[in-house]
Amino acid sequence: MQVGNNTNSRTVTINGDVTFKRGARIYSAVNRTETLVIGGNLLATTPVSFFTEIPGSAASTTVNFTKAGTATVSGAPFNFRNLSVGASTVLQVNSAMNIAGTIGLNTTGQIDASNGEIGFVSYPTAALAQTVTAGTFKDGLIRDFVIDNTAGVTLNQNLSITNMLTMQAGILSLPAGVGSPAAPVTLQINGANAIVGTFGSTTHISTGTDPSGSMAMVQLNNANTQRTLPLGNSGNYLPVTINPSVISSFTASVFTPATDNGTPNGTATADKTNIVDAIYNINRIAGTGNTTLTLGFPASLKGSGFASIQNNQLGISRFNGTAWETPLGNGDNTQNFATATFANFSPFRVEVNLNPTLPVKLGDITATKASGKVQVSWRVYNELNVAKYVVERSTDGFTYKPVGFVTANGSSSYSFTDATPAAGKNLYRLRSVDKDNANSLSKIVLVDLGSLVKSLSVSPNPVSGGYFTVRFSNLNAGKVSVRLFNNVGQIVMDQPVEYNGSSDNQLINLPSKISRGVYQLLITDGLNTQKTSIVVQ
Repeated sequence: MQVGNNTNSRTVTINGDVTFKRGARIYSAVNRTETLVIGGNLLATTPVSFFTEIPGSAASTTVNFTKAGTATVSGAPFNFRNLSVGASTVLQVNSAMNIAGTIGLNTTGQIDASNGEIGFVSYPTAALAQTVTAGTFKDGLIRDFVIDNTAGVTLNQNLSITNMLTMQAGILSLPAGVGSPAAPVTLQINGANAIVGTFGSTTHISTGTDPSGSMAMVQLNNANTQRTLPLGNSGNYLPVTINPSVISSFTASVFTPATDNGTPNGTATADKTNIVDAIYNINRIAGTGNTTLTLGFPASLKGSGFASIQNNQLGISRFNGTAWETPLGNGDNTQNFATATFANFSPFRVEVNLNPTLPVKLGDITATKASGKVQVSWRVYNELNVAKYVVERSTDGFTYKPVGFVTANGSSSYSFTDATPAAGKNLYRLRSVDKDNANSLSKIVLVDLGSLVKSLSVSPNPVSGGYFTVRFSNLNAGKVSVRLFNNVGQIVMDQPVEYNGSSDNQLINLPSKISRGVYQLLITDGLNTQKTSIVVQ
């Protein structure tokens, strides 16, 4: 359907509700700007697009909602070129809504996305940089947030994502100074949910800084398992992976170049021979105990001292307010990451450890089953400065959880019994932890306990319509995670559900932009995992 004609730009006004019962594409004439005013609600049973897909055309369609009070957008996904919300209108989004252009707010107009999905996307004929102005989203809440714009999106409003952030393409920029007086932007993410996507130098969250020392940040709330924050700055991808020992909350920000005191307005570090030229500001705002950090970096930021070092010479250093401490941990000088465990937080940086402690040398490691239990045994050589050995277990080969530990006592051999292994395949590894919290990992061993009587079924399978029902049992009651992996092992969905402890049926909604194909479905309570394959049509 065309709004306007080929000679004039015009406005079409509909005073009541608009319902699309079949899919539609609403567009403007070539090189014309048209406006569709809707004075009621918008509903569709199949997807509706307001894009103009004419190459070389400067045409655009703006949809302006003017209903006093609450106007709703419900049903199938909508694609908008430009969106406008009238004065005293609250646009309540109950479906998926993609925007490729601008959002215009008339004084008190707002968007309520607390129960919907908002996507900032590339226009089909040309990607346009987008900005979210302060006050756009009511109460600063979005249920699901999608960034799929290669030209980038700038966020000028504090936001809290209550379910999932999907980074498909483009940089989400968080400025350090917005409003008057200027204040940094904070993006909050629920730690029980995932940030999904394919991350790198062109797809990440860029945390801005300013000369006053302010830093925009990502806040990870109530993280109960390992989570990766795809952070970056100045075109450098600097991911931060946080793995807390107890439920904890953190703020994180990164910037380049490195400074002597780890603040954006500090003195730039002169000698960068043995450091990565970046600062990772990570602070714990709730929680206790140890947290393992993994910091990634591009090869271009490594000093010349990284050229010929061993992996055990990579470490993470913490600035204690006076000086940079001796680096802890280890890493991978080829894959470009460093890992260490900390109980205290402040600015961090990656360094070459010129005097690393020799890692403990582990001998044979075995895992054997007996009476439904698994005994993990290992031999030790060169046990220097070791505090304990943590036994970690995985059922999917991706996520390892500690199941116990043995305190180092100078022996040449140790063992640990896992009294509650999972059904099927169990993978075990040892994490040797030094007295200074540096740690290293052993090789992985496998023991297969076979199958317990269990039920995991998906209906319908193949899946169509964007949702399916899953039935499962034999997991620990409480919150379990329903995860979907694509054929290269990337997480495309991570949805927490409450499990009653017996046979349970759960309705699962797929991400709105999931591609067709074969996926692996994993359901885990943190210790036990069930999995199967599904086909998305």
